[in-house]
Amino acid sequence: MKNSVWFILLAALLLAACSKDSEQTVTPGPEVPRPDTIPTPAVEEAPLSLVAATRGDGSGFYDAADAYEVHSPIQFFLMSGANETAINQKREGLFVYDPEKAVWSSNIGLKEPHNCIYGFSPATAASCVISPAVGSSYKEGAVLKMTNLTAASGSDLCVIIGVRHGSSKAETEAVPVSGQYYFMMASRNYVSLLLDHVFARIDFKIKLGKEYSKLRYIKIKKLELQSSYELTGMTVRLTPTSTDISYETTPSADGTPQTGAIYDFSTDADNPEGKDITVDGTVFPGFFAPDDASQIAKALSLVCTYDVYAIDAFNDSKIGTRVRENCVAVNSLAGMTALASMRRGKKTSLTLTVEPTYLYQLSEDELDNPSIRIGE
Repeated sequence: MKNSVWFILLAALLLAACSKDSEQTVTPGPEVPRPDTIPTPAVEEAPLSLVAATRGDGSGFYDAADAYEVHSPIQFFLMSGANETAINQKREGLFVYDPEKAVWSSNIGLKEPHNCIYGFSPATAASCVISPAVGSSYKEGAVLKMTNLTAASGSDLCVIIGVRHGSSKAETEAVPVSGQYYFMMASRNYVSLLLDHVFARIDFKIKLGKEYSKLRYIKIKKLELQSSYELTGMTVRLTPTSTDISYETTPSADGTPQTGAIYDFSTDADNPEGKDITVDGTVFPGFFAPDDASQIAKALSLVCTYDVYAIDAFNDSKIGTRVRENCVAVNSLAGMTALASMRRGKKTSLTLTVEPTYLYQLSEDELDNPSIRIGE
């Protein structure tokens, strides 16, 4: 009988233990993902640094682009691939110059071993679509279809015609070779760019006549270069051996000229009232598309907006009161023979003199509204 009681008590204890075990929460182990759901690690980009940009085409005006703000930002197309025959992965980027730090920065880096760089500057001057020049790989060149252009401009529109790559800054300090766009990714990546001019250049030298400068002072507020012909598009074909550019032009459909701002005092923090014009003259560069038929060159005009000031009666070295505001002079450049034969990358100079033709025969009102005489 005693043994029976012990068996009953032991059975009850075992049942209680099993009941408590069944109420415990079991913590699951880490879930093992199926092979098709394992995430692919992100590819890290190798930083791409721009060391220098140099302008020139060997036949016209050439200079080291020390005024980087003229070209910044540079629009570039980074074409990449796993091998030389498949360089067709396109990514768009910008090289932007920081004048305070005196350095260029890029918003994209390298991901593939084989690369080519094409592009233009400044990025604000046009829109662009890129395609291979030969086959499907960009190693043998590219074709840039550019739109949203103006026939006359204040921007020195350039295209990249050469790239020098190196793993150190010292390797990229030499001028790049024209036609070289391809390079292989290294542990560190620096590039220098060679830029070629798309437009022709006119340096407008504006000065005061000597006699008129004794009576009046001029501040230029705005200069605009206009063309009654429109530049509707442009094709740039880049290969290792050549740079070919063709322009698409048409007369303005509604008679409204295409206008490019050469200078605007509202964006000139150093001269909030306009730029001073002296007897020695001040140079303002302007640019235009030199189409093969020279139609754009024949349709150019320069529009100048300026204020007239009297010379201080008690101190002729100081500016007196403003006597006329927002005077506008329009000068046609159609008769300038030097412009008709110009080609891209070439430049010429035109001098504009502000003074009345018959200074001592004019009335006081006419004196305050002088004409502008233009000459080559």
